[in-house]
Amino acid sequence: MSNSAWQGPEVALAGFEAPKGTRREERSQRPRTPGLRGARGDGLETAIMQIQVSSARSRGPSVACAGLLAIALATLACAGSTGGSGHPGVTGVRQKNANTIVANQDLTSAILAKNSDGTINVVVEVPAGTNEKWEVNAQGVMVREFTGNSPRTIRYLPYPGNYGMVPRTFLDPKHGGDNAPLDAIVIGPTVPRGHVIRAYPIGMLRMLDHGEQDDKILAVSADSHFRSALDVDQLEQQFPGSTLILKTWFSNYSGGKDQIVLGFGSRASAIQIIDLASQDFEDRQ
Repeated sequence: MSNSAWQGPEVALAGFEAPKGTRREERSQRPRTPGLRGARGDGLETAIMQIQVSSARSRGPSVACAGLLAIALATLACAGSTGGSGHPGVTGVRQKNANTIVANQDLTSAILAKNSDGTINVVVEVPAGTNEKWEVNAQGVMVREFTGNSPRTIRYLPYPGNYGMVPRTFLDPKHGGDNAPLDAIVIGPTVPRGHVIRAYPIGMLRMLDHGEQDDKILAVSADSHFRSALDVDQLEQQFPGSTLILKTWFSNYSGGKDQIVLGFGSRASAIQIIDLASQDFEDRQ
């Protein structure tokens, strides 16, 4: 049985055992994030249309516009759910108990960060349109996050994309990281938790979390029409309002106090940080 890492839909892993010493370090106390299952529709276009109609009709303070933006965010999160169809992910993904999802592989190390076609792999921790917080832990297992004794749920609109981590990455603090794999938000159809998305990186979401750098890779699903956007500028040009939706959501999902969105980074900067984090991961082995 081969120990080679999964490179995309052409390669299947069955019963792969991760090499020793490739476990992910636990994050600091700071939490991370999840995504509506079974929702349908072309969410991004609908969301943008609602914003445009609201802007045209609103007079005075844009309270109505803000309300429709909230609806638009929820709609974007439901963009074209396929239940994971077309995304092979990893093998043997199963619910071990109410708070644990396991697979036949160590989710942090058995899957390559990058594929030969220019896409990256993202393990979905929070499907688009859901609010439950899950995360891949240091043992490569998907676990529910808790606040005290209660499962953590984002008290805001659902996630506007599939949120997850890029495997075989580890960004050292000396490179602006947080001793953990890279976070990524993937625009496209909803994909089940624990599955893998092939996505094209188009930029970065520059953020601060409690004053610390906490950038996210921004990507578009390779199996969606959003793949026509090659960078953040093209995403906004082709889907006007999309960057506003993302900035609004990430600025407010935790109450708007601890997270600050600084702006967007380029596609080149995203690829550079993925390569750097991949090297940091290999250096730790």
